[in-house]
Amino acid sequence: MLHMLMNRFEVWENGLTSLIPYREWIIRSRVSKFFSSFANNVVNKTVLEIGSGSGAGARVVNRYFFPKNIIASELDSRLVETAKRYTKDTNILFEQQDAAILKYKNNTFDAVFDFKVIHHIPNPQWKHCLNEVYWVLRRVGKFFIIDQSIESFETLWGRILRLFFSHPYDSLYTKQEFTEYLKKIGYKILLSKQTHEYFVIVVEKRTPCCQENYLLG
Repeated sequence: MLHMLMNRFEVWENGLTSLIPYREWIIRSRVSKFFSSFANNVVNKTVLEIGSGSGAGARVVNRYFFPKNIIASELDSRLVETAKRYTKDTNILFEQQDAAILKYKNNTFDAVFDFKVIHHIPNPQWKHCLNEVYWVLRRVGKFFIIDQSIESFETLWGRILRLFFSHPYDSLYTKQEFTEYLKKIGYKILLSKQTHEYFVIVVEKRTPCCQENYLLG
């Protein structure tokens, strides 16, 4: 599989958040701060989350946006089972899936969410992920991104995180590289923010995606 599996510490930390839901608190505050103006685009819609981990993101999206249903995909089968165990929402389906090789049909989802997942994916497979999301989104569907770039791990706090979390640091994209690739394959940037720890981007599927870009991505 192309997407990196979490190390033992990361799996433990994800499991801990199911018992002490601080990850849900963090995601909820960021969703409220950055995505509230897009809420009507998700109500009663079909949603995909990539890299759902222990299910915190899917639960927040469900309670904040009121979608019709959510498919929460995660590469690591251990985390899929953890998410199922601690999630009671009947309209959320957790399943094992590689974000860089999505198996869903084209034009399936109205919105896709990424809560700090794509930086786990090595180069150039992170580009495959962006392409895959493009294909499964419906026209004018929204892609909500809270993620990290190499700049996030060059701060003092970022260097500390490197000691515990396994990411492809040697080939990790810059935020500019990430943003430019989004535009290259046909997304329109609706929102772009930067903090010292992460970046926030909301894009909309617009122009037809170039098949050549998809193959080269």
